[in-house]
Amino acid sequence: MRCVKPNEAKSPVLFDNKMVEHQVNYLGLLENVRVRRAGFAFRMEYWRFLKRYKMISRFTWPNFRDGTDKQGVKALLEDKELVHDVSFGNTKIFIRSPSTLFKLEQFRMSVIPGIVIFLQKLVRGALARKYYKELRAVRLIWSKYRKYKMRTYIVALNKTFRNVKHMKDYGGSLVWPEPPRALQATAQKFQALYRRWRGFQVIKRIAPEDRDLVRRKIRAYDLLGGQRREWGVSRRWYGDYLSQDRSDPIYASALAEVRSKDGGNNIVFSSQVLKLNHFNKTADRLLIISETSFYKVDPRKGKIMRSEKISDIVSMSCGSGSHQLVIFHMRDKKDLVFSLVSPPSEDRVGELVALIVTAKRDQGLKVGVSDEMHCYMGGKSKTILAKQESSTSVDRFDKMSSGSGFIFSCPA
Repeated sequence: MRCVKPNEAKSPVLFDNKMVEHQVNYLGLLENVRVRRAGFAFRMEYWRFLKRYKMISRFTWPNFRDGTDKQGVKALLEDKELVHDVSFGNTKIFIRSPSTLFKLEQFRMSVIPGIVIFLQKLVRGALARKYYKELRAVRLIWSKYRKYKMRTYIVALNKTFRNVKHMKDYGGSLVWPEPPRALQATAQKFQALYRRWRGFQVIKRIAPEDRDLVRRKIRAYDLLGGQRREWGVSRRWYGDYLSQDRSDPIYASALAEVRSKDGGNNIVFSSQVLKLNHFNKTADRLLIISETSFYKVDPRKGKIMRSEKISDIVSMSCGSGSHQLVIFHMRDKKDLVFSLVSPPSEDRVGELVALIVTAKRDQGLKVGVSDEMHCYMGGKSKTILAKQESSTSVDRFDKMSSGSGFIFSCPA
């Protein structure tokens, strides 16, 4: 161990070349270096040498297990063909030339990056396996919990609808349990199946001859329900009311004439009406509707005054109150405006709407519900306002003061 003083000022940034050269010569350091280089310049314990350079040989990596550390060092140097420049002591290895040591270091530096990558691979693999195990555990817990929620929902369904077949409304008033998120789509299918089953149970109780009537009432509800105060749902629909009224023989002759002209089609609806014409006058008429056409008949003579195809009706209008004002909007803009004449407790508007929609075979017939209706009469646009008045005893049409329409008044 030798100490060399770089300067007299004790400064860390000054270096006196002459002063340092004098100390090196005086201490004999150059002679020591020459002596060392003439002999073995490097020495190290076997275990330390093997630990530092074992990765450069396949015989010593990752560990040498075929003997002592000295034997491992010999196997390493023989593998790299460097044994000619070394000497083996009892506990240390001696290397003569620095070039041998440099070669060992070069071998080591060329292998270190691969070892680092290998260690990174192992660590990343261990972390990935750990994450995968945690993920599997989470998914296992999640799947068990999901099955538990599903079983809970099915048990709740079974408990809620267990005796539904013996209920009067077949469970229509029951509240469905809240499904878990994973079963929302399945719950909708369950509800659809239940609705079909409940509908079948309800329909099964209806007599076969009444099922067509129920279908028409359902159509009327879809078009008028919630918009019109009354549409005849609580009574039985007969359709051909003129055939039931045998007080006037002209009704029978009018129906017979319509059947002969219409080609034998069934009469699906008939009734007395109060009609408004394009001369701004009202008249009593008979409205007879077959499966394909409708007819306006003079009740005094039983003569057909107008016939149109149902397919020419583009839309219908009716009021929201309990009056029975109806407008057929025709394709040629010659609209038919009339009020159905019936007993006060017998609303026939819903029945008429359902029959026309059925005859149109769902060809997009639009039904408007409003007490302010617009139509075409005599090639002009007219407005009709419907009112219910307690002072009125019969249905009537009155001209508006502006002359652009009519006010339809009916008993309240």
